Amino acid sequence: MFTFSDYKKLEPDIRAIATRYWTEVVKQRLGVTTPNQILAKHLGEEITSIPGWSNNSSRFWNRMLQGKALLRENNADKTDGLLPGTKAIFTHSLWQLLGSNSFEQVFINKVLLSLSPEIIGCLFKTNSDGSMHRKTTLSTKTVQFLCSLNSLDALTCLLALSLAARNEGQLSIQLRYERGALSVFLRMVTLTELKIVAVPLYDLMSYAFNQNDNDAKRVSALHKSLPIPTRILPSQDSNIARALSSYKIILTLAKEKGLICDNFQEQLILLNQINHANIADILMEIVAVERQRGAECIRNIALSNALTEIEKHRRKTLV
Repeated sequence: MFTFSDYKKLEPDIRAIATRYWTEVVKQRLGVTTPNQILAKHLGEEITSIPGWSNNSSRFWNRMLQGKALLRENNADKTDGLLPGTKAIFTHSLWQLLGSNSFEQVFINKVLLSLSPEIIGCLFKTNSDGSMHRKTTLSTKTVQFLCSLNSLDALTCLLALSLAARNEGQLSIQLRYERGALSVFLRMVTLTELKIVAVPLYDLMSYAFNQNDNDAKRVSALHKSLPIPTRILPSQDSNIARALSSYKIILTLAKEKGLICDNFQEQLILLNQINHANIADILMEIVAVERQRGAECIRNIALSNALTEIEKHRRKTLV
């Protein structure tokens, strides 16, 4: 739906975020930490065994780590050959959404139709003539499903739906999707490579949602005081850092107390149960857990539900 040429036309700050995120994904998937190591994975042993092999080319990956624009598409193609799917980061519709000044229905639908078939199936109906139209309302179950996903597509979907509602003056619907987008964002910048661009990405989201007096009216002192934000606040009022710190503390303590293992899926299950209303109680409950008793002494319903789901996940992986 969007192309590499669209990436090149982005504003420099948005392009830098996309580039840094792509480079971090490449680095993590290769299991390396330095530009030289990234380059080595792209080259054969007959080249990397020559003294001084990295003197020139590793500068490219240094530039990518700094967020410099990737101007030659064939470089993305080479990496995609090594790590299939990585080129799609450059052409993802999230960058186009956050770089837009208009959130009219035609553009929002173009963004949504570029997402995964799983998400498109939740949002659109196919007419008898094969054309598609977006559903006017989504069920609570569908919204909960979208909010439970942990992907760039899910984040883009919820941001697009929220911005569309904002554009149409549907404030209650906007809040519903805005809260979901923040939930996905917080989980992703806690658990995935998106953490490398957490602050500038939130700033872009904040700019999209805070442009006029009506936007300011939707934010109250209560929103600014919550431990986890339920609205995308102006950058200067953001409590994102506090929320991320709380997420990290909860995960660290849960692992130390033996409630979860150090793996992505169990951490995700736990974070999926956290919201602005229960995070303080969950944190205090985990602090109070005795290592030897573990989950047996849990009284918090949300935490208990998370541990039940984790146990189900463990049983499935053993089958």
